Amino acid sequence: MPLPYLCNIKNNEMYNLKNKIIMKALVLSVVFALTSVVNAVSG
Repeated sequence: MPLPYLCNIKNNEMYNLKNKIIMKALVLSVVFALTSVVNAVSG
C-alpha cells in the first residue's frame, strides 16, 4: 500500500494531467457517439 501512495504524491501533477486528458477523451467520445446516434435516427 505505501508504494502507490508515494507514487501518487510524487506524480501528482502528472496524475491530474492524465485525468484531464482522460476526461477530455471521454467527453469527445460521448459527443461523437451522440452525433452518430442523431445522424442514424434522422438519416
